[in-house]
Amino acid sequence: MNTSTSHTYDNFSTVSSQSTSHIYDNLSTIRGQSTSHTYDNLSRVRGQSTSHTYDNLSRVRGQSTSYIYDNLSRVRGQSTSHTFDNLTMVRGQSTSHTYDNLSRVRGHPGTFIQP
Repeated sequence: MNTSTSHTYDNFSTVSSQSTSHIYDNLSTIRGQSTSHTYDNLSRVRGQSTSHTYDNLSRVRGQSTSYIYDNLSRVRGQSTSHTFDNLTMVRGQSTSHTYDNLSRVRGHPGTFIQP
């Protein structure tokens, strides 16, 4: 957990003890899946079966909305129209740059931090 990467997306894989240059593909493998289509796999790792993973992301949490990004905040008990910003708040963070914060919430000082 003491990794240091110059790119937050790359760091996203290392926080899960993975080593890959394709973080989206790694998102499936960290769940024990093996597929080149991580977005589709995101639905299967939760026991779902759908070709629309973004829509499935709301259903696996028992939500029903056509705006999954907005729903991603509500499934965590948040209420905001900016889910990417909320993604930091659900982790107890407070930043307007969620992608940069994704490295910090895991304790990683990502050096690719945009102001």
